Amino acid sequence: MATTQPTSVVLTRAHRDALFQEIEFAFEAAGGLPFMLEHAPGGPADSEGARDLIAQLQVAVRLLDQIGWQRTGDRDEYLIEVDEAVNAFALRIESFARAALEYNGERSRATADAPSEAVRRLIDTDLEKLQAARLLRS
Repeated sequence: MATTQPTSVVLTRAHRDALFQEIEFAFEAAGGLPFMLEHAPGGPADSEGARDLIAQLQVAVRLLDQIGWQRTGDRDEYLIEVDEAVNAFALRIESFARAALEYNGERSRATADAPSEAVRRLIDTDLEKLQAARLLRS
């Protein structure tokens, strides 16, 4: 696989905040690492899963160093350096955002009434995450 040179992209505050939520999710997922190590049979898939979690955390920390460690952005734009690891992290975000959009879209169509405000907010957040991921991958 050919190595690509890092590039830079500009994220809006809304995209940055959506990215921050996904970084939080990566940290939450990593909370299962001790359980995985204690209860997994120890095969190659288990060690690969642990390595994947660790790699995600490393990328998450690098992104936090670029966007700030506070929950909400304090600037209008954020210049982010994107390399292969960030691109892979963004691909994962894009995949999760698409699945969430599909799920929340089905929820909004499941009732005869207009979607609730909560479902609309979830869909808006999913769209921000999808756009942020696509910007990172461009």
